[in-house]
Amino acid sequence: MPAGAGMEAHVFMPSDTPRINKFEAVMAGAKVVLVDGLIADCGRIVRAGNEAMSWFDLSTLRQSTGAPAIVVCPREQGTFPR
Repeated sequence: MPAGAGMEAHVFMPSDTPRINKFEAVMAGAKVVLVDGLIADCGRIVRAGNEAMSWFDLSTLRQSTGAPAIVVCPREQGTFPR
């Protein structure tokens, strides 16, 4: 997980994702964003943020695996809007 390398990692997943998946992402150092909706809704949020936030999209949305969409924000610490 990029968070282990000192990078910010943001994981967008549906709010009804199993708790173990949420736990694993948090334990890996990711900032988890729960989305009311489906994995496709997470993907829409990620795509909307790609250009605006300079995110690098590592999502698995095109494969319909049900896995959470992963977004890495490889920018300097302190520049992410809060």
